[in-house]
Amino acid sequence: MSGFIITTILLREQVQKQTSLRDFYIRRAFRILPVYYLLLAIVVIQTYTLGGESWAQLKGAWFYYIFF
Repeated sequence: MSGFIITTILLREQVQKQTSLRDFYIRRAFRILPVYYLLLAIVVIQTYTLGGESWAQLKGAWFYYIFF
């Protein structure tokens, strides 16, 4: 479903506004990434506060979460 919606939006913008695929993905990144990093910060703070095994696992995987 999500792929269908994104493809429809992309094709509609390409016809109406003559935008490129690159511009479309740059706009998507600016819309999604700030919320992703905010959520990641909340998870890190909460996990650090709780400590224990989940904090040790998060410390080992932080690189993958940041650069997914």
